[in-house]
Formats: sequence, C-alpha cells, structure tokens
Amino acid sequence: MGRLKALFLKDVRLSLSWFLTNVGIILLFNGIALYNAIKGNDIALLFLGMMVVGLLIWSVFAGIATYFSERDGRLYEFINTLPVSRHTVLVSKALWLCLQALIYVALFVAGVILVVKLGKLNIVEGPMSFQLGLMGTLNFYLRITTMLLVGLFSAALVKDIPFKWLMAVIMLFVIVWILGWVDTLINPNIRNLSLESADRLLKVQTLAEGLKFAGAWLLVGLGGLWIERRGY
Repeated sequence: MGRLKALFLKDVRLSLSWFLTNVGIILLFNGIALYNAIKGNDIALLFLGMMVVGLLIWSVFAGIATYFSERDGRLYEFINTLPVSRHTVLVSKALWLCLQALIYVALFVAGVILVVKLGKLNIVEGPMSFQLGLMGTLNFYLRITTMLLVGLFSAALVKDIPFKWLMAVIMLFVIVWILGWVDTLINPNIRNLSLESADRLLKVQTLAEGLKFAGAWLLVGLGGLWIERRGY
C-alpha cells in the first residue's frame, strides 16, 4: 500500500500542471455560464454544453496519454527500476485518472447548480428531484471514467505497435462499443423508454454504466497482468 501511495503521488506531481489548467478552464467556463445565465443570455447553455463535450473528449485521450507519457526517456528507465510490480504502476494511474474525473465532474455540476439556481433561464421544467440529479451525475461520471480506464488498458496493449496512438483510440472505441451491449442485456427495451420514464431510464442507465465501470477495472487488472509478463 505504501508503494502504491508513492506511485500515486508521483503521478499527481507529473501531471499537476495539466490538472490545474483543466480546473482553471472549468472554473472559467462556469463563471462565464453563470454570468450569462444571470443576465438571461442563452449563451450560458452553450458554455455548459462545451464543458460536457470537453470532458468527453478528455476522457478519450487522457487515459492513453497517461500511459504513453512515461514510455520515453529517464522516467521510463526509472519506472523499470522501481521495486514494485508493473501492475501496481497501472493501478496507480487508474486511481489518479478516476480522482481527476471526480473533481472535474464535481466542479461542472456545481456550475450547473449555480446556473439553475441563480440564472434567469428556464433550463429545468418542473421540480428536479435530488435523486434524479444524483443519478444523472453518477451516470456521467461512470461513463467518463470507463473511457479513461479503457484508454489506459488499450495503451498498455499497443505500446510497441506502429501508429500506437491511432490503434489505442480505435481499440478504445471498439471495447466501449462492446461494453455498450450491457444496456441491452439489462433491459432490452431501454431504447424504447419514453421521456415520462426518466426516473426508470436513469436507474437502468446508471446500473449499466456501473457494470461497464466494473468491467473497465477488470480490463485494467488484465492489462496489469499483461505488462507484468511483457514489461512496462
């Protein structure tokens, strides 16, 4: 556990500048969205939508970049001389990615709440229950972290293949598409649920995203065993 903690802190230090930059961007967009919402300008919705798209794009590439960033130079030599198992290195990165996603989503949701509460825009029609909001947030977080973990696993598999970035992204989307069948397995009629069934729909989707998240962690474990045999 002590070695995992040391590796985790190392990962935090290495990407701290990127993390703080992303936090700054989210806070900036939150501020712009809130200002426009208070003024009654619909452009506030545009900035909220841009943050959603930005987080999804980040989730596609961050997991892959986290693994590939240590593949060259002195850092790679340092990792290979550490007295720790290689799968521990992968788990450390997965935990840091999940923590980053949690902070980003929390900041984004805080911005949405402020826009809804203080703004003059009619964003939510009717009462919005705490349960629906919580499930929607959890759904979004699980979707992002699943992409991150699958990206990390994909990068670990294709590290020595030509065009490794392209191959990792393709593998990520293929695996996510396969995991998407979980929705149908849980509820074959999920795509036919009406908007009036929002509560049921969110519950089913959150359960599905949770299973995908668990599957992504399983892939990280398999990826750890793979690099343990092959080398980091």
